[in-house]
Amino acid sequence: MKYAALKFNATNIGDEIQSIAAQRFLPKIDFYIFREQLNKFKSNEKVKIILNSWYMWKPKRFPPSKCIDPLLISMYFNPTCRKKILSKKGAEFLKKNGPVGCRDLSTKKWLDENGIPAYFSGCLTSTLIANDILRQKYPHDYILCINCSNRIVDYVKNKSIFPVYSFGKQFSPYIESIDRFELAKAILFMYQNARCVITTNLHTALPCLAFGVNVCLLEKKYEHAYGLGRFEGMEGFFNTFSEESFLNGEYNVNSPKPNPLVFKKYRDKMIKQCKDFTGFDANCPTLPDDYEPLHYLFNILAENHNNVRRTLYWSTKKELIMMFLLKLLKKTDRNDITSEDYLKF
Repeated sequence: MKYAALKFNATNIGDEIQSIAAQRFLPKIDFYIFREQLNKFKSNEKVKIILNSWYMWKPKRFPPSKCIDPLLISMYFNPTCRKKILSKKGAEFLKKNGPVGCRDLSTKKWLDENGIPAYFSGCLTSTLIANDILRQKYPHDYILCINCSNRIVDYVKNKSIFPVYSFGKQFSPYIESIDRFELAKAILFMYQNARCVITTNLHTALPCLAFGVNVCLLEKKYEHAYGLGRFEGMEGFFNTFSEESFLNGEYNVNSPKPNPLVFKKYRDKMIKQCKDFTGFDANCPTLPDDYEPLHYLFNILAENHNNVRRTLYWSTKKELIMMFLLKLLKKTDRNDITSEDYLKF
């Protein structure tokens, strides 16, 4: 039997965290398959894959190819793509391989309304396992603010008796797909070793639940339809606050509330389903005992021609034209160009 894992080509490092969670249940990885190219995958034999993820940017590429043997679990379907997802072939695929495990109730409701067997599974990232050896090796004496507003970050820094670090999740489009897994692991390392995490991000909050790290989820208003309904069904999973109530002191960052444990019954069921599907469960910490995040990050940041090409590909036409003109007309090179020159040109 062959096995495959999902890989991605987007900006959200939460995608890789989804795949890392699924890889716990794979005895080996014979293929990495792009989520947006599942329909193009070819193999001489059936390949098992856990299709937990957010679907998708290119719905015309759904359903996956016939050589894929999927477990449909922990799935969310982008509302802007749902009509195209449920093409005749798409609906047949979901019915044949269902029932569909839905990461949220909005997805389940949509599938129910369209005659597709579905149930609420929860999110597979809740099956990640913390590494206590790493926690002892690297004392967790800091607080993280992930995807938080400046108001929140400034407030936490003012109140906290511990160091506070802040970063987002949308920062890795220029790194090759396989390298992105190492970046995701480094971020998971930061999560699991934190004293407390404040976030608006679902794929920060869920791994923190899995790791037993105290997490405060701040309510977020989605500006784009492709994020709507993502939290439905998980309201009781977290200590959740509005930004205003948080700023009014309802959450103590130095002595945070313990996490609710509602998620565990869904987690345990998913573990059994995935193990039954692949016949394997590593059941070990997500990060190895000898994990050294800086080692992997330096490797990622080392010169890599493909990463350079990805940087160019993600650039806008305007940026590419401006840089071309600067090099051609002003005879600049990397030693001459500065951000000020770029803006003035």
